[in-house]
Amino acid sequence: MIKISVIVPVYNIEKYVSRCLDSVLAQSLKDIELICVNDGSTDNSLKILQQYRKSDRRVKIIDKENGGLSSARNAAVRAARGKYTLFVDGDDKISTVACERLFNYAEKHEADVVLYECITEDLKNNIKNLVSSSFLKENYSDKVFSIETLEPDMFPNIIETAWSKLYRTDLIKHIPFYEDMILEDVPFEADVYVKAKRIAYLPEPLYYYYLYREGSIMQLMDEKHFDVFKACERRDKAFIDSGYWDKYKHTLDRISARDQIRTLGLLREDLRESFYNKIKESPMQLDYDYYKGIAMSGIDRQNLEIYKAILELSYDEFSKRYTMVMNYG
Repeated sequence: MIKISVIVPVYNIEKYVSRCLDSVLAQSLKDIELICVNDGSTDNSLKILQQYRKSDRRVKIIDKENGGLSSARNAAVRAARGKYTLFVDGDDKISTVACERLFNYAEKHEADVVLYECITEDLKNNIKNLVSSSFLKENYSDKVFSIETLEPDMFPNIIETAWSKLYRTDLIKHIPFYEDMILEDVPFEADVYVKAKRIAYLPEPLYYYYLYREGSIMQLMDEKHFDVFKACERRDKAFIDSGYWDKYKHTLDRISARDQIRTLGLLREDLRESFYNKIKESPMQLDYDYYKGIAMSGIDRQNLEIYKAILELSYDEFSKRYTMVMNYG
């Protein structure tokens, strides 16, 4: 039996992909398959994948025309035969015990989804950081929860990335990634949470995420990142359609404000005014009186203040007053 299907999308990452594949094939859990999706690479990525397939029968290759990350992941999920699925970006890597620890934890808790921690590495500046949630550790370690039982204020502590979870394959077979946008993880994760009955949290760093690779999507903050509005809308829709909107509305509005403000600061300078005006054109109706009465981090309160200022000020006034936002990128 294949216990885990490890999915690795690949697009023009010949400098990095071997690091990723080596970490997957060195897993202490051997009953895995490695599905590599060559998404129309124009460099030597496909040749590297073919070399790995020759040396290890667990390697499967899907070679397709370029369709983007969502298209690559969807193709791999359709082909996946493992009981669980793990997404790994082709320029990152995982701990050699990641699959074993995640599989055993999922089996122990009969989990649909297992959250886990990661380490970010900035190789240029030689900086490592553990991405962890003290709130989840204190409240949900070794416990099973769902969107129904989770406290809404805990939701912002869950990273909205596909690569930070293990998924039961038969769950996500019916939850495709949107192929008409970037930031596809945001609505995908929302669709997963409202359908998953049993979610577990494993407080161990098992993933290594490498920051600011040259040419990576997150480094090139261009007009495609206007998709943040679409991502927020589709995240909200998942909660509305499933009946959880009333419970999570204030939390989701807070997250959307955070995401839009962060994007504003990271966009190319020539795009910021247009993005700023788009926020003003379709503003969220935040309940500021509600937020005054609940415990929130200083950063969350600052984001609400910034969002309110965006709605009240012209772009020039905002740029002068909130330099910490406009210099974020």
